[in-house]
Amino acid sequence: MNNRADGDHSKDRWLCAIYEEAWVSLITYAYTIIRSKEEAEDVVGESFAKLANELVVNKEKFPTPANAKAYLVTIVRNACFDWNRKKKPVSEISAETQADDSVIIFEFEKYDLAQQLLTLIDELPPQSKQVITLFFIHGLSTTEVAKTLNLSREVVSVYKHRAISHLQKLVKAKKIARFLKEPV
Repeated sequence: MNNRADGDHSKDRWLCAIYEEAWVSLITYAYTIIRSKEEAEDVVGESFAKLANELVVNKEKFPTPANAKAYLVTIVRNACFDWNRKKKPVSEISAETQADDSVIIFEFEKYDLAQQLLTLIDELPPQSKQVITLFFIHGLSTTEVAKTLNLSREVVSVYKHRAISHLQKLVKAKKIARFLKEPV
């Protein structure tokens, strides 16, 4: 017999869904602040643990998954700023980490755009999606992508070009205005 309430199960599903949806974007967001991939992954992992604890301890605090996700972004941001304060002498902390409201808003907009771009990448044909993911998410070079996929450099370049072209069409079709440059 299971002693957990149905609400606990829905919070577990929320946490899993938020993890699936936001893990990569949150690491990217954290990396923009602390400039260390390993530390960014640690910060995001610890932030998920804090959110999981809050979902158990303070169930009413999060009436929707969107509330929990917003709270998670705040935890990540604050943890990154704390990490920078602890790891760098005060004289080395850049203006970026002592962010004013406009910088924080800019970082959230970048996070939102990254989320939208990841969604668009998922709509690419499988081979293009694989190439773009290796290039832009994993940061591999053309040669490394070619070796990984057992393709020639030229074929990888063609897939990359086609994927970028396809992404541009998707952006226009979905009218994701923030991806488009403002008309002059």
